[in-house]
Amino acid sequence: VEEAEAVVADKDFGRAGKLFAHLDKNHAQLTGGRAEALEKLKTLAWVPATAPTTDPEAEATASEFSALKELFPPSARKLIWAVAPSLCVDVTPTLHELMPGRDVKAEPDILVEQVRTLADRAAEGGAKN
Repeated sequence: VEEAEAVVADKDFGRAGKLFAHLDKNHAQLTGGRAEALEKLKTLAWVPATAPTTDPEAEATASEFSALKELFPPSARKLIWAVAPSLCVDVTPTLHELMPGRDVKAEPDILVEQVRTLADRAAEGGAKN
C-alpha cells in the first residue's frame, strides 16, 4: 500500500503499472494483512488509467490515477473512450481484488452516453463548417 501511495506522489505511471503486474503475479506470496491491503488498494486512486478523450485515434496511455472501483477494463476502452476512464496496464488481472470495478454489461447506459457524446461532437463539428 505504501508503494502504491509513493507512485502516486511521484506521478510515475510506469512504476504503477509494474506494481500492478507484480501484485497480480505475486499476490499469493504476500504476507501480513494481505486481505486488508488488497481491500485498501481497491479504493485507493493508484492505478494507471486512460482519461476520456475527444480523439478516437488517441493512443491508450495512462494520463491519470484512478481507483479500481472507478475503472472499466482495457477491453472496454474501444466502447467507452469518450466518456469514461479505463485501466491502462499491460497485463490482464487474474486476481479478483485487482479487477476493474465497472463493466459495460452491468452499465449499458454508458454505451448510450458514448453515442450521445459522439453525436454531440459530430454536430458541433458540422456546425463549424
